[in-house]
Amino acid sequence: VKTLVDRKFQPGTHSVVWNGRTNRGLPAASGAYFVRMQAKGFVEVRKMLLLQ
Repeated sequence: VKTLVDRKFQPGTHSVVWNGRTNRGLPAASGAYFVRMQAKGFVEVRKMLLLQ
């Protein structure tokens, strides 16, 4: 649906906010989405609910 961030970060705590829109700028439908986070030697996938 959307790539929120595709760059390297300095070590530390970071946050990213999704505005609920797709890469095309359209509102994403309510439902379950998967968030994939990746760092050096680390990959995690979490489920997220979007309720409109």
